[in-house]
Amino acid sequence: LVSRLFLPFELAAFASLPLLNEKAYTSASFKRIISEYPRVVVNVASAAVESYSDFVKEFDMAVDWEICESGKALYKLQNEQADALYVVLSGRLRSVLTREPGTREVLNEHGRGDVVGLVEIWTLRRRSTSVIAIRDTELCKIYATLMNFIKSKHPQVLSNIIRLLGRCIIEQQQQTISAVHREPLAHVSNLNTIAVIAVSDEVPLTGFTVELWNALNSITPTELFSSYTLQDMLGPTALDKVNEYQIITWLNQQEDSNSIVLYQCDVELTTFTSLCIRRADCILIVANGEQEPMVGEIEKELENLTVRAQKELILLWHDSTDRPRRTAEWLDLHGWVSSHYHVRFRDRVFRQRNPKRMLRYKERIIRRYDNRYTDIARLARALTSTSIGIVLGGGGARGAAHVGIIKALKDHGIPVDIVAGVSIGAFVGGMYCLDSDVPKLIMCAKQAFKEAASFWARLFDLTYPVSALFTGKALNRLLKSVFNDVEIEDLWIPYFNVTTDITSSEMRVHRSGKLWRFTRASMSYIGILPPLCDPIDGHYLVDGCYMNNLPGTLWRYCRASMSLAGFVPPIFDLTDEHLLLDGGYVNNLPADVMRSLGVRTVIAVDVGALTETEFTNYGDSLSGWWALWKKYNPWASPVRVMSMAEIQSRLAYVSCVRQLEEVKKAPYCHYVRPPIDKYQTFDFNLFDEIFNVGYWHGKTLFEEWKSSGKLQEVFDGRSANISTFAQREKFKQSLKKKVTIEFRLIWFTVPYWNNNLIMSGQRVVISRDDVDLFDKLLEKSGCAKQHYVLQECYAEHKDWRKCKKEIDEFRKCMKVEDRTQSADDR
Repeated sequence: LVSRLFLPFELAAFASLPLLNEKAYTSASFKRIISEYPRVVVNVASAAVESYSDFVKEFDMAVDWEICESGKALYKLQNEQADALYVVLSGRLRSVLTREPGTREVLNEHGRGDVVGLVEIWTLRRRSTSVIAIRDTELCKIYATLMNFIKSKHPQVLSNIIRLLGRCIIEQQQQTISAVHREPLAHVSNLNTIAVIAVSDEVPLTGFTVELWNALNSITPTELFSSYTLQDMLGPTALDKVNEYQIITWLNQQEDSNSIVLYQCDVELTTFTSLCIRRADCILIVANGEQEPMVGEIEKELENLTVRAQKELILLWHDSTDRPRRTAEWLDLHGWVSSHYHVRFRDRVFRQRNPKRMLRYKERIIRRYDNRYTDIARLARALTSTSIGIVLGGGGARGAAHVGIIKALKDHGIPVDIVAGVSIGAFVGGMYCLDSDVPKLIMCAKQAFKEAASFWARLFDLTYPVSALFTGKALNRLLKSVFNDVEIEDLWIPYFNVTTDITSSEMRVHRSGKLWRFTRASMSYIGILPPLCDPIDGHYLVDGCYMNNLPGTLWRYCRASMSLAGFVPPIFDLTDEHLLLDGGYVNNLPADVMRSLGVRTVIAVDVGALTETEFTNYGDSLSGWWALWKKYNPWASPVRVMSMAEIQSRLAYVSCVRQLEEVKKAPYCHYVRPPIDKYQTFDFNLFDEIFNVGYWHGKTLFEEWKSSGKLQEVFDGRSANISTFAQREKFKQSLKKKVTIEFRLIWFTVPYWNNNLIMSGQRVVISRDDVDLFDKLLEKSGCAKQHYVLQECYAEHKDWRKCKKEIDEFRKCMKVEDRTQSADDR
């Protein structure tokens, strides 16, 4: 090693120095050598270059390494000739399509490892979009001539390029298909850096980031940095202006070695906060939802910093809160956020105000608990694009099967991160998102179906059929009693439903407003209920199944989603005065809309009526008198001919049927169809029977998924109920790594676990094998819950004497009271 570091004439002068006579050289030794003898860097670089292949040297000479500053355009002229492609090394880019002068649409974002411009280079096309840097971005620019050289010299590379090219083309097609349904920049994926800022100093920011770090770690390797941790690791002067280049280089290394890096910003706009915001792919704006809505001081400065990163609003609540409130006011003040999430925490998180203490707690405690259903786990899955969504289609009384499917999901440990509904699916989904309590959902749904089956309620709601058979008052009353004045924004679980806007002849996706109103609109079936008038633009909205049968105040949009044309009149949207009808006319199973919001796994539950296809072939002409004679003559052979009403109904569902077939074939969608074909649309009195059919079908299906490994694919092979050290995955790559942990927990609770580790309760260094052994012991014993409760107690009191009850419970679960048991059991 020394002979490669120093030139021959230098060895004679330096060979006698102590630093160069160590028996073994480590990374620290090498860094000390470079620090004391800077000339060594040149020698090492020369030695490294000599080891490169000729191809690597040629490639390095032909590419350009560029930095595109935040806000600058990589290329901004659409239709210009493409001469190179770009590989994102770090940072983030955004593709923008200019359709008309002054009209731009965000198509996609590109993170670390993404390739930009490959399709244009390979197909010799002009640029189709403009690309802008969201933050400072490092790029590798590969010219078209170099691509041709690689193809000619290394033909085997073609297969990989074709595979990558095909993926790019498919993504472009999917973006084109979903452009009608997608909100601008509804979700971006492949996030590498996330900055967390607080609206005020009353927000428990450190507690939130520690919990988020823990939840993200159960999905992918994640690291958390704050100004405190950086100064502890790199020294008190690490954030000084003179060290800016060194700190940026060091942070680049951390981003390369972790899937996600969390930056906890300071409460004020310090140098560190500005650095974090400039490096962020996504910014989480955290606020205490129980306080008065406000805009933070740092947020006000974001415009001056020309920040283009995606922004999300996180509202924190105590776990005793029944439901969020005033979310719309928060969103009105934060018009720049893409979406929002509600997160509940225990009081301990709100009480802890010492950032350093919370960060030490993060490093010390081994965290193992089932966090699959918590709000913070849902947020972590959203940030990592591993969310699981359920789409509930329309089908009248057959929607009771939705309740059974939801119960089966809960029983099999499958969390639901976002819910979409159409018609009756909008109603069931809205009830579930209120508090995600399955027993309460079953009780409320059963009562609602009982009221819907009431003969007298239908009789008194009849009216002269100008627009529909019923006035819609009975359904409005039912929805208001269930949802009250709940806004869609105030639901714990993200939710949307689909309606048919018959004023503008398009599909409407509702993610805000009164829940009852747009549920009513999505259930307004033609001929049964009148359309609902959108209060915003006055458009008429009907059942969304006419456009997409599988997808403000909550009751209003649920009522709109249930406005079956002809039965209940359309309902007015108060925002635009459009008329809304049942969403099933446009999209009775809006899995495509769900996918466009960044959901990786979509479970689509279809309870719609099957389409009859067996009809009589009557030739080239049809006599109505002949059909009438065949119908009423008991001795004539029966014929099946569509009536005018049936033909009009089928025409209304043409787009919905086509979309449903696409959903069934989509690779991201798990299509579920319970055996409920024998039940009719108005069999509301058969709730228990239909519910049981849905539940047992879901139970059987999910058991098959589990045995075949499909259920593991839903979770992408990651355990969502285990969260330990941040470096767990990284340590697997190095068997010789050792970690330092607080081992008092094991000493107090399992004193006979390992005779070699009986100690005095001090910090010790143990091997990764020892940690894995303890992890396996917990998994085998099933005592993870008691272990977590004990950790929480110690984290709060810092005194084992105050956790005697928790220690006894854990010891009892682990069965360690008996000192005479075998060594294996101990």
